[in-house]
Amino acid sequence: MRFNMLIENKLSKIAGWLLSKPKVIGTFVFCFLLLMIALITNQRYKINKENEHREMINMLDVVKQNIEQSLKNSHTAAFSLALTIDDNGIPRDFNEVCAQLIDSNSNFKALQLVPNGIIKYIYPIKGNTGAIGHNIFNGSKQNVLRAYESIKSHKIYFLGPDRLLQGGVGIVGRLPVYIDKKFWGFSAVVIKLETFFKRRYGFFWS
Repeated sequence: MRFNMLIENKLSKIAGWLLSKPKVIGTFVFCFLLLMIALITNQRYKINKENEHREMINMLDVVKQNIEQSLKNSHTAAFSLALTIDDNGIPRDFNEVCAQLIDSNSNFKALQLVPNGIIKYIYPIKGNTGAIGHNIFNGSKQNVLRAYESIKSHKIYFLGPDRLLQGGVGIVGRLPVYIDKKFWGFSAVVIKLETFFKRRYGFFWS
């Protein structure tokens, strides 16, 4: 009982002292509120950063999936394009086949046939004339090496993302084509890179 009375007396004295010094109480309350605001602000900042990080991961995952799917589609398209070449090395129904392939693959910027490494046939012509006549064997040492490795392995290869001759940024896939086991050239697919970003997030590739 005596102990409780001592505690009550001390609390009363402390309360009386605080009430007699309103500036001290004001400062204490201000510091307390400032601390609470800082804690809340910091927590919101962490939550926003986590949300931004999660959104970025989701965006990159979608872009990765789009690119992987487009690479698979481009392999099929390049093979279909190669089938237009007859035994004499002349493309048949080139424009018609290309139109169907591009209609079913909105990520494609252009389709090409590259006899002896020179871009000769291209669809659509509009917006892609800058690539006509280009000899891919006159490119960078690394790109030329990739081309020869593809010819040797009989497998498609991809270059990019890089600036395209006809403008813009894209990925180019080239499949080596052979007639009677002799290298004829390449069938090529140019993939528009910016569509991967525009499709879901509305970003623009610059």
